[in-house]
Amino acid sequence: MSKFNKFNKCNDFTFPCAFPPAGQGLTGPTGPTGGIGPTGPGGTGIGPTGPTGPQGVPGIQGEPGDPGPTGPQGVPGIQGEPGDPGPTGPQGVQGIQGVPGDPGPTGPQGIPGELGPTGIGVTGPTGPSGPAGGPAGPTGPTGPSGPAGGPPGPTGPTGPSGPAGGPPGPTGPTGSSGPAGTPGLQGPPGIEGPTGPQGVPGLQGPPGEEGPTGPQGVPGLQGPPGEEGPTGPQGIPGLQGPPGQEGPTGPTGPNIPFAAINVNKTSSQVVPSGGTINNYLGVSGNIPFNLATGIATIQISGSYLVLCSISVTSNTSPISFLISVNGVISGQAIFRIGMVANSSSSVITFGAIAGLNAGDTIQIINNGTIAVTIPFIGPDASGVNISNVTLSLYKLS
Repeated sequence: MSKFNKFNKCNDFTFPCAFPPAGQGLTGPTGPTGGIGPTGPGGTGIGPTGPTGPQGVPGIQGEPGDPGPTGPQGVPGIQGEPGDPGPTGPQGVQGIQGVPGDPGPTGPQGIPGELGPTGIGVTGPTGPSGPAGGPAGPTGPTGPSGPAGGPPGPTGPTGPSGPAGGPPGPTGPTGSSGPAGTPGLQGPPGIEGPTGPQGVPGLQGPPGEEGPTGPQGVPGLQGPPGEEGPTGPQGIPGLQGPPGQEGPTGPTGPNIPFAAINVNKTSSQVVPSGGTINNYLGVSGNIPFNLATGIATIQISGSYLVLCSISVTSNTSPISFLISVNGVISGQAIFRIGMVANSSSSVITFGAIAGLNAGDTIQIINNGTIAVTIPFIGPDASGVNISNVTLSLYKLS
């Protein structure tokens, strides 16, 4: 409750009232100083909280209190500029090349490895302090009073008695205070107040210097072979190696006598059905050949390769030629070749391997149902007439 009362001008203040209540008499002389009364009952020690006074002189720094609980995590500072890349570590040991296998199915996700130790970097400079905390907390309880002042002074002389009848006058003015007592001992530190709100995060300090590169890690286990990649481009051929040592001479092969012939024809000819191609131009080789009749005679028995090419004009009916042995035109289907009617082709090429005896004859016969025209082709760029029929025989064994 407030001590101020607009109906009482004294309001219980301890100094003399300048406006005494009506009906009081004149102030009497000061009475003798009474003895020290008994000590009154102890007060609670805690009065109502008054208004906050001006900031006092900072007291002696008390002992640091126990650390308060950690405040909430501040807002992350702005990301600093990335440091310069560290030097490249040494090359790890080359793993053993595994044998490439067929791609297997994808395995389950492995258990993550343990987190490596945190690297030790140089601590960056402390950021600027955040704004001041909240308002000052409530005033703590009053400390114990210091020791009392000096002993009481001597009793003054008794003043003359005032006229009877009047009530006692008001208490005289308070005497001057004694000298200040010795300051009490430093009280124990008060209970630590609650942690203030989290200050605004300081600005991001500059990046610390990059720590040294850690040691080379242990090479990991050889991973499974990956899927086979596409075939790379053909590499540059290597240099020709030195010739190898000559091998031993093989056994002497059988003595096969040589027998071969090449003949050609350039003149035009209409070959009737059942007729033989004749009037060849030239011959080379050691098998007897009659250019006029177009017949070769075998002198050495053995297996022979026979090849023939014939240029023909367009035809309206099928064409057929055969390699005839001794003039036979039946029963030798493997020696026959043909061309369908209205074919766009103009050259027939065929061949066979036959076992021939000495004295057998070879000739090319038109075995079709119509006459076939072999045209004159003319000279080539060098002026030599182009062949329209070629025939080759070669003894294989």
